[in-house]
Amino acid sequence: MMPNQSGQDADATNSPETPARKRPDPEDVRAVYQAALSIYAYEGAQIWTRFSAMLVAHSILIVVIGQLLMDATNPFRFFVKALAGAGFLVSLLWLMITVRGFRYHDIFLEAAREQEAHLSTPPFVQATQFSAASWFDYIGWFRTRTITYGVIVLFAALYLLLLYLLFTSSGGH
Repeated sequence: MMPNQSGQDADATNSPETPARKRPDPEDVRAVYQAALSIYAYEGAQIWTRFSAMLVAHSILIVVIGQLLMDATNPFRFFVKALAGAGFLVSLLWLMITVRGFRYHDIFLEAAREQEAHLSTPPFVQATQFSAASWFDYIGWFRTRTITYGVIVLFAALYLLLLYLLFTSSGGH
């Protein structure tokens, strides 16, 4: 017999005196599973609520900047630069919050999957998986998460472009 790390024979650790790894109580597993799914769904809803609110806020900010730039005398040039700078910073915060939200979303999905392994009838997570032949599997860039990040980066790039044009066209004033 081969000794294990503690120096005992491998069969000695499986003796009747050694408690076997206890199988989790099915009711406890189901409760944890349902909690993980509830939090997973909640976090998914939160991601889209935050995204929608930020999308509307940035759209309004872009319209305000556009209206201020329409004035031929441009007395609000400094204010427009400040708005564009703030928009860029808020875009960065939006990206960080969205990345964090998707990470939490993934954590709770994984927690549900771990509990699902102990259930006799996995009701949800396995049913939500795409088939191996799904076209989403072949077009990796066309995922909701990637497009979401892309929209946020587009807003940030728009603000940077606006700042560049404002500073280069006015000599920095």
